[in-house]
Amino acid sequence: MISNFLSICSFVIRHPGLLLVLLGVSGEVAFDWPETHGPLAWARRLSSAVLVIGLVVEFFEAAKSDKEVASLTLKTATAQKQIAEISLDVAKANKAAAEAREQTSVVEKQAAQLQKDANEARLELERLKIAQMPRTMSAEQRDIILQHLSNARKRPVRVISCSPKEEAVDWAKQIRECLDFAGFSDAANPIVTVVIGISVSTRDKATTLVAWNNEEECRADFTPGNNFSNVQNALRHAGIMAGAIVSELVKPGDMAVMVVDK
Repeated sequence: MISNFLSICSFVIRHPGLLLVLLGVSGEVAFDWPETHGPLAWARRLSSAVLVIGLVVEFFEAAKSDKEVASLTLKTATAQKQIAEISLDVAKANKAAAEAREQTSVVEKQAAQLQKDANEARLELERLKIAQMPRTMSAEQRDIILQHLSNARKRPVRVISCSPKEEAVDWAKQIRECLDFAGFSDAANPIVTVVIGISVSTRDKATTLVAWNNEEECRADFTPGNNFSNVQNALRHAGIMAGAIVSELVKPGDMAVMVVDK
């Protein structure tokens, strides 16, 4: 009851005009009621009573409707607040998801870089293993060299090791033996000559070098149709990286194969 009374009071404060109309009509009916006479007096009084009752009912119905509107307004405001909170939560979730995707992308990039580094490390390890392995001439390489030099102009070829290390000297001996079979033996230097204290190199970092006394003789040995099937080409066809140099260790008109450390 108290809540209804408070609701009515609140309604009156918001709609004072409706209360004034009700009071005015009620007063007019009350003052005109005693002065109503004649055969139709009862009808006029009934009409006035119906009017007053209708205004009173309308007054309470309006108050009830106003209360419902206020309740709906409150519910709407609550729903809007909840929607705002949900929207904020969604925004936070989207931000967290974006940050997670970014972190995932960073992790994936780091993983890819680590995989790349690991692959490069494995390749480098393989290169180091190959570099540390002693140089050897396979039977297949030997056959390729012999086949390539079968129709070449035969000439003495000296084999020189520019290092006293066992690996370099052994590699030079294998080349010496192959060239002897190919018809390029050197009667003046039938075995490998070991020379210490000189430094030779090429731009391609080759460790097996074919040497001439001068550039003219080097170019002449590469003349197509003449001596094109030369020792350097034979070594390269067999998969042996062979560089070309000019050296004072080689006498004019001679040719040599020089071996250096890996």
